[in-house]
Amino acid sequence: MLEAAREAVDFVPPSAGAADRLLPFELHARYFARQALAMLGDRAAKTFQSGVRHLEEKNLDIFFVTIEKSGSAFTEATRYNDYAMNARRFHWESQHMLGARMKAAERYRKVSFNKDDPQALLFVRERKTGAQGLTEPFVYLGRVAHVRSSGEYPVSIVWALEHPLSARLLEAFSR
Repeated sequence: MLEAAREAVDFVPPSAGAADRLLPFELHARYFARQALAMLGDRAAKTFQSGVRHLEEKNLDIFFVTIEKSGSAFTEATRYNDYAMNARRFHWESQHMLGARMKAAERYRKVSFNKDDPQALLFVRERKTGAQGLTEPFVYLGRVAHVRSSGEYPVSIVWALEHPLSARLLEAFSR
């Protein structure tokens, strides 16, 4: 029976590793943004409505990304160019009001897997609402590190994923 169940599993996410053990999330598990922020101790999680949150006391940025940006929920100004480039790289575009010389953009360029540097977590979902019209949760992809950035208003960043995407997630989050 157990062998049959193992054969039915198409992907087992890797262990989050020692650095993520201090975080309350399971790699590739699904969370709603406010839920994830509350799990990190964000007292303002209830009022969260944008795709980025900076927790200064933790030196941590959290990115919530929706890949498919069609429909009335997304204006032309909020249709950011976000997508998985491959299993280890993710392209993210900032909000249009972020310039390359602003404090947040400078902080993003310092994000790495080194615990002494600023840290960032990436949560991604394919679309905002599912087949039944309910809000979809985000998939926790783990920590990211800055690879390169370009542009201004918005800034485009390529993040390295600490853990690779499964084939299923890569397909869902690619363009």
